[in-house]
Amino acid sequence: MTSRMRPSAVAASLLLCCTMLLTACGFQLRGFVDIAEPLKQLAIETPEKVRSQVEKPLQRYLEANGVQILPATQANYLLQIIEESHTRRTATLSASADIDEYELTGKVRFLVKDRADEIVLAEQTVIVERTYDYDADNETASEAQEQQLRQEMNLQLASQIVRFYTAIQPAQ
Repeated sequence: MTSRMRPSAVAASLLLCCTMLLTACGFQLRGFVDIAEPLKQLAIETPEKVRSQVEKPLQRYLEANGVQILPATQANYLLQIIEESHTRRTATLSASADIDEYELTGKVRFLVKDRADEIVLAEQTVIVERTYDYDADNETASEAQEQQLRQEMNLQLASQIVRFYTAIQPAQ
C-alpha cells in the first residue's frame, strides 16, 4: 500500500525545511542589526545652507534599528553630515549628439563625535552612482525615472551611513 501526500502538504514540508536551513546558517533579513546600547541615542546635524535629502531616510533606518534621534545636548553621539551633493552629468551621446544617458551621483561626507566632542568615527565618504536612459521624446517619463532613482540612491546612502555607525565600538 502506497501512501501519497497531498501537494499542499509537500509544499508546506518543503517550506519548513527551507526555513530551518536558512535559520541554521545564520541568515538574517537586512535592515535590522544589533546596536550597542550607548549608540541608541544619536543626534544628527546637517549643513544649514542646504536641505538634506538623506536625513529623512537616515532617520527612518536608525529608528527602525532602535536608535532614538535626540537633540545634541541629550544624545550620546552626534552624526555630523559635513557635505551632501547630488549631481547629474551626461553619460553617453547618440551619433547625432543627442543625450542618450545621464549619470546620477549622490555623495555624503560625515563623521561621528561622542558627547565629549571627540571624533569616534573619522570622516567617511559614501557614494552611490546610477545611470539611466534619457528619452527626449518622453521627457516626463525620464524625469519620473530620475526622481525614482534619486529616492533609491538616498536610501542606499542612508543605509551605508547606518552600517558605518553601527560598526562603532563604544568605549566601556
